[in-house]
Amino acid sequence: MLDIEFTEEQRALQRVLRDFLRREILPTVAEYDEREEFCWEWIEKLRPLQILGLTIPEEYGGGGQGIVTNCIVVEEISKVSPSLATTVIAHNCAVARPILKSGTDEQKQRFLTMLSKGDKLVGFGITEPAAGTDMGGIRTTLRPDADHYVANGTKHYISNGDIGSVYLLMGRLPETSGLQGLTIVIVERGTPGFSTGKKEKKMGLRSNPNCELIFEDCRIPKANLLGQEGGGFRQLIAMMNGDRVCNAAEAVGVAQAAFDYAMNYAHERTVGG
Repeated sequence: MLDIEFTEEQRALQRVLRDFLRREILPTVAEYDEREEFCWEWIEKLRPLQILGLTIPEEYGGGGQGIVTNCIVVEEISKVSPSLATTVIAHNCAVARPILKSGTDEQKQRFLTMLSKGDKLVGFGITEPAAGTDMGGIRTTLRPDADHYVANGTKHYISNGDIGSVYLLMGRLPETSGLQGLTIVIVERGTPGFSTGKKEKKMGLRSNPNCELIFEDCRIPKANLLGQEGGGFRQLIAMMNGDRVCNAAEAVGVAQAAFDYAMNYAHERTVGG
C-alpha cells in the first residue's frame, strides 16, 4: 500500500482552493452545465492561483509542482465541476507534460511559457472515427513536404475542442501502418487548413466542449515536430501514465462530492413529519 502524506504547503493549497471553488465557481456550475457552454470567467478566476501551468517548471513561468499536488488540485476542482477539472487535466497533463518531456528547448520556451500564463488553452487530437483505443487505426496523415508536414484527416471527441489555442496532433507518416509511423506535431489555432467541426452533445461534463478537429492540407512547420518521427506511440504511453493518475483523482473528487451530498440529504430529509 502506498502511503502519501501531504506537506503543510499542500494542505494549505487544498484548503484555500476548496474555499475558493465553493465561493467563486460553484454558484454558476449548474447554469453553464445546463447551457452546455464553457465558462471563460472560471479561467480568469483561476489564473491568479496558477492552477493552469501548475506542473510547468518555474523557469517557464509555471508553478513547478509535482503529480501529487496536481492530483490534489484536480480532486478539489472535480468536487465542484468535473468539466473544469477535465480542462485542467488536458492543460497540465495531456499537453504541457509531453512538451516538457519531448520538446526542444525552443518549443519549451515558446509553448510552455505561453501555457503557464493560463490565457491560452490546449487540446490533444488522438481519437478518430475509426481509431480510439486502437491507435493503430489512426488514418490522419502527416506528409513531409520540404520544411512542413501536410496534415489531412479528422479527429473527434477532442476535449477543449473549440476553446484551445494550441493542440498536439497525432498522425501517421506515409506508407506506414499499425503503430509504426505515428508522429506528434504541435498545431496552433489559425493555421490555414485547420478548423473545428461538430460539437458533441454529452450526458455529462457538458461545460467542457468535445469537438471535431479537421485538417485539410494543413501545413505544419517541421519545427513543430514533437520528439522523433515515428515516436508518437511511445510518447503517448508516457503521457498517459501521468494523465490517468489525474483522471483517477477526478473520479475520486466526483465520488466524494456525491457521497457528501447524499449524506447531507439523508441527515436533512424529513418524511411524514
